[in-house]
Amino acid sequence: MSGLFLILAIGEYIVDAGSFDLLDPLTMMLWLIAGLILAISLPRRMRSARCLFGIGIGLELGQLAASLFAALFYGEQPSFPWQESTTDLLIRAIYLVGVVEMLVGLEASIQIVGRTNGAGALETGYDNEVGSEPLWGLYAFLAQASTHLRRSTAIAVSSLRFARYKIAHPSASFADFYVDHVTRHLDHGVGHPSLGKLYRPNDGRYRRGRVRFDFLLELGLKPEHVCVDYGCGSLRLGQFLISYLDTGHYWGLDVTDRFYRDGLDLVPHSVAETKKPNLRITSEESLTQAASTSPDFIVCYAVLQHVPPSEMEIFFTRLMSPMNESTVLAISFYEAATDARRGATGWAQAAATVERLIRERRPRVQIRFHRKATKRKGVRKWKTIAEVRAVPESLDSR
Repeated sequence: MSGLFLILAIGEYIVDAGSFDLLDPLTMMLWLIAGLILAISLPRRMRSARCLFGIGIGLELGQLAASLFAALFYGEQPSFPWQESTTDLLIRAIYLVGVVEMLVGLEASIQIVGRTNGAGALETGYDNEVGSEPLWGLYAFLAQASTHLRRSTAIAVSSLRFARYKIAHPSASFADFYVDHVTRHLDHGVGHPSLGKLYRPNDGRYRRGRVRFDFLLELGLKPEHVCVDYGCGSLRLGQFLISYLDTGHYWGLDVTDRFYRDGLDLVPHSVAETKKPNLRITSEESLTQAASTSPDFIVCYAVLQHVPPSEMEIFFTRLMSPMNESTVLAISFYEAATDARRGATGWAQAAATVERLIRERRPRVQIRFHRKATKRKGVRKWKTIAEVRAVPESLDSR
């Protein structure tokens, strides 16, 4: 369909350049047909795209009717070049916005299903509902191509920025670059999916923090437990842990204090004064302090996805350093069939990679993967939480 729009645009340019006035109604009809096909065939959930194509169709019909009326009753079309060009530009702009809305809607609608078979291997497939829409295969292809193009561009730009950052800061890691990048965005008022201020009970970030907290309760978290929130960010999860755990039992660690200082706005002042959360910048000293409390839980949400392959070893070494024989580790990551870069500052890992990195540091553990399929496409991935526990002595002796 995008190819048809391109052909129509080129054809209209040739008609205008050659002053083939008799072909103007024909090009209008072709634009009208293209808009009708999209408006009719798009699924109902893409209301904004269908509305835009409908507006374009209405303007095209008005322009076509005026052109035919002038030709039939006056014998020639009145010449108002500025008006015609402005109307044409408006209609093409509306169509273009409609195409963008269509691609964005398709990207959010295609659901990828992930599950495990008896052997623990991943099986993938598309939701059957997707194939029921007319022309869906063509739309899916265009949306996937658009996704890959945007991802490739974002990765290239991010890589160049990181290279420039390394020139200015030779000893810096990708984590340092990421912190600098996000901090500058927050300083300029640019929002972030999980960092910064302005959390509200109806905010999706607030709800996701609550869901993760409820999951920890299912894993056995109790108020008397000590919990280390590794990569606590702006306390999306920490706000619930601080209120729930006993005084001094919450440890929030991150690479910069900027993130959790923003998050303290989520915690009532009276609660913060009573619970006395331990908030620290991640360092060898703070990790040693956290390890001295013999933590019962170490949680790490939405952090591993920002760790490049070259820094995975040191990341897992630091993450697991406070663990003891009774610690439960819960770490989230985007899972893919193979390790892959999924965006400008994001990666997806294979479960086998995560398991290897864990067992290299703690060979005698049980690892359970809790998987949930994402709804975005491109690199096939799942939102996965790895639950790591020490092997009970009764099983270890076997």
